[in-house]
Amino acid sequence: MAIPFDHTQYALDSNMIMGAAQTQVDRTGTFTLEEFWRSYVNPGMVGVMSYLEAELAFNGYTDGSSTVTYKWEIKPHGQSSWVTLFTSTGATWPTNIERKANVVFEPSGDTEDDVPFELRLLITTSASDTVHVIVDNTDISVRVVGESL
Repeated sequence: MAIPFDHTQYALDSNMIMGAAQTQVDRTGTFTLEEFWRSYVNPGMVGVMSYLEAELAFNGYTDGSSTVTYKWEIKPHGQSSWVTLFTSTGATWPTNIERKANVVFEPSGDTEDDVPFELRLLITTSASDTVHVIVDNTDISVRVVGESL
């Protein structure tokens, strides 16, 4: 018999591997879908996800005027490919402000064992400016509802 779960996890939880108060990543150059942050979300059992609610945020800015887009992706435990949760529109990032995405995700297809899962932030930029991303350990929260296998 399956055990239902309703699990909330924050970036400061040990399973999210945010050991510090914040993580800052700076990269220079033109790049496409460069990974800036990745974490693991584990409700303590392997299971099937009914849905996911997430507040995903970071601070970001560039040293120039390049156009930047960002994408949040999820890779369920039993899957081989990443699934897009959110993609921003292209914009310039002249100032250091919070870039926030509120997401509701209902998996489809083969979801036999999609919990635990990984979460990542990818960034694309159009020019060789330096892109700065700061993830605070209170910026990200994920709620996953489902049942164990």
